[in-house]
Amino acid sequence: MPNDTTTSSDNPRARRAALRRQTEMFDVLQDISRDWFARATAEAEHAMKLPNKLSAAHTVPDAVSVYNEWLSEWMNLCSEDGRRFIANSQRLMDKSASCFTVGAPGAST
Repeated sequence: MPNDTTTSSDNPRARRAALRRQTEMFDVLQDISRDWFARATAEAEHAMKLPNKLSAAHTVPDAVSVYNEWLSEWMNLCSEDGRRFIANSQRLMDKSASCFTVGAPGAST
């Protein structure tokens, strides 16, 4: 009795589709990685500004003002990080879902 089921290893078209999905997922992960590396670099640069600004302050009120300004900028960066995290998570979930649904029995391609 012949076996009517074919695996992806038997079907070159399925192998190409799987490879394409893996490549797309890798591209998404690489984009997210680049974004976070750039963000980490920007955060380090921002952190390096504080000592220079504080050393330039001549009075305690000046130092407090410098620190408040720096802290406000840092909080904005943290807020951006949160938004970026949510957006990247959504991209990752969307791509993951498409990887698991494309080619699945009953799925539309």
